[in-house]
Amino acid sequence: MMTPKSCDNNKKNLSKSNLKLIITVDGSSSLLNIKLNDFYHSTKGAIEESLYVYIEQGLDNYKKNSFCKQIKVFEIGFGTGLNAILAIN
Repeated sequence: MMTPKSCDNNKKNLSKSNLKLIITVDGSSSLLNIKLNDFYHSTKGAIEESLYVYIEQGLDNYKKNSFCKQIKVFEIGFGTGLNAILAIN
């Protein structure tokens, strides 16, 4: 369970790593790398972007055009884990 103190610690850890938590237009959160001025997701909507790019154009498209009955997803990266969470759902 997240407590106010643990939230404060998370914010301090983000600022030490040059990352800032932002809220995108669709209400989802993402990260901004302050040093590089680079966003992890579209500022218009992190969830909307991931649903379109990763799920609809990637995973769903593969399922429609594949003869495989089972799909295994292995995601590795340095992001927020949003794509993996959406794939599980």
